[in-house]
Amino acid sequence: MHQYVQQLEKLCKNCEFKAVDAETYRKEYIRDSLINGLNSNDIICRLIEHNNITLAVTHQTTRTLELAQ
Repeated sequence: MHQYVQQLEKLCKNCEFKAVDAETYRKEYIRDSLINGLNSNDIICRLIEHNNITLAVTHQTTRTLELAQ
C-alpha cells in the first residue's frame, strides 16, 4: 500500500491541479454523485465523454437525454 501511494504522489507531481474553493468542490461532488446515481449507462457514457463538465451542464444534459429516452 505504501509503495502504491508513493507512485500516485510521483505521478501527480506534474498534474496542474487548480485551487478549489468550497463552492466549486460542492458542485463537483454533486455532479459526481448525480452521475454515479444514474441508472442509464448510455447517459453516463455521454456525460463522461466531456472533460470538466459542470454541474449545470450535467443536469441539463441528463434531463434532455432522459426525456429523449
